[in-house]
Amino acid sequence: MTEGPSTDPRTVWGASLDALELDLVETERALLLESAADVVPEVRPTWQAPAVPLPAELAPRAAALLARHQDLTARVERAMAGIRREQRRSTQLHARLDLGTAPPPVYVDRAV
Repeated sequence: MTEGPSTDPRTVWGASLDALELDLVETERALLLESAADVVPEVRPTWQAPAVPLPAELAPRAAALLARHQDLTARVERAMAGIRREQRRSTQLHARLDLGTAPPPVYVDRAV
């Protein structure tokens, strides 16, 4: 007989907190490697708390993950603000240089 998913709160919450922690680790890694264009974090469904009550023995871990999540959210917001600032500066520089749609210069290498 095949057993269905566990309904033990410790097991359900343990797996759920593991998934949340993995998301936090991947987001932290992406922030550390933000200059590497080929780093694309895996997109996962939005984390949802299990429908069963949180066991008291897992409350400290859940609280620590919540604090870590809140800190990481602030760091991501700062990184995004920095990217927007850089994008504005780039746009302003482009406008100041008036590059418009003029074709780039072409050089012909020919012996004289």
